[in-house]
Amino acid sequence: MDNKVQHIQVPHDLGVAKEIKMNPTDYLIYGYMRKNMDKDTFQTFVSLRTLAELARVSINTVQSSIKKLNAAGEIKILEKKKGRSNIYEIQKSGRYFERFTYEFMDAENTTPEEKGVLLAMQQYTSTNDGQFAITTKTNKELAAKMDISTKVLTRVFRQLDTFIIGKLYSAASLGLFNRAKSLNNLVIECSFSAIRSTMLPTFSKLQNDVELLRNSIIKLIHVISFLTFLFAGLMYMCADDLIIILYGNKWEGAIEIFKILGLFSITICLPVVYDAIISVVNRMSLYLWIGIIRNMILLIAIPFGIIYGFHAYIWSVSIASGINLIPYFFAANTCIQLPVASQIYTIVRYVAPFIFAILLWQIIDYSSRNHFIDIFLKSIYFLCTYVGYNMWAKNNGYVICQTLIKNTVAKNKK
Repeated sequence: MDNKVQHIQVPHDLGVAKEIKMNPTDYLIYGYMRKNMDKDTFQTFVSLRTLAELARVSINTVQSSIKKLNAAGEIKILEKKKGRSNIYEIQKSGRYFERFTYEFMDAENTTPEEKGVLLAMQQYTSTNDGQFAITTKTNKELAAKMDISTKVLTRVFRQLDTFIIGKLYSAASLGLFNRAKSLNNLVIECSFSAIRSTMLPTFSKLQNDVELLRNSIIKLIHVISFLTFLFAGLMYMCADDLIIILYGNKWEGAIEIFKILGLFSITICLPVVYDAIISVVNRMSLYLWIGIIRNMILLIAIPFGIIYGFHAYIWSVSIASGINLIPYFFAANTCIQLPVASQIYTIVRYVAPFIFAILLWQIIDYSSRNHFIDIFLKSIYFLCTYVGYNMWAKNNGYVICQTLIKNTVAKNKK
């Protein structure tokens, strides 16, 4: 980073000297205090209210962070005056630090939670070209070190593409991406939310019976693949009409992005299954290797997108997410001896009817010029074609879902 660019310096291992564990909120409060300090005296009298508004936390939370920073010797409270802002002195440090620009601290497309995590995580990353930071630690290890839950960390990581797009492209591009992504998340929730909550407890009960666990996982991959491509196909077919109805004509640019994201919805759902497998059999070291491989693939994909533009970025990162499933396939083979070819074949069995239905519609190419009627017709078409193909192929995902529906109906009748 150019030293002339306005920036703050955030030390590595904040609070470690006094063995006080800092969380991302503490790092964020520290960052805003440094941003508002006098560069000559290292003093700041930024108010608690201002810090609370910047970090989007309560004043009590700000006070708690300041208390920790003071106890750790990172700041010093020079004056405490009732009804007025305190005066704080930021302690100079000879330790290693990372620079964060004012532009980053003020960025509206990055939430305070995301900023806090990035500030806290910098000490656990390294850069190979000055632009992209990588880490070999698992989400679980990072969350433990930063004193947050893995759920929070995972949520932040999923939003980082928003930060990257906002940094590299225009605000209009970011707006299009956010609209498309919010709709794509609906696909994932529809196909996966009911399964996710019961998956880990079920796997845990079967951990001592590898054969039964292996069969259960194959069935689950069948079901997830069937449902994900079903909902993704419906959204893909109706993308043009849905975007215009929900957001208006000015968001037509989000249609192509939504279609790209929909094509790769499976790459978001399946890793959760494989993470559960690794956790159940207690092979946490595999997370390290999966993380390294995924970072390497992304480091190749992201620059490619940067060179060729916004849509190329969406395509390159989406394709990279598909390639990133391969390390998971090998991890499952290592954990429960589930053949890689078997896993790929299972997924491909649902890719085929998905692609067949979409390509056939390109030949039909019918439009009533009414968005609501088109959504109805396209939905009926895709359901009949996709489900009919799976029925003809006797794919297990369809058979299992059909059985579950029949059992549920029979149970309700009683």
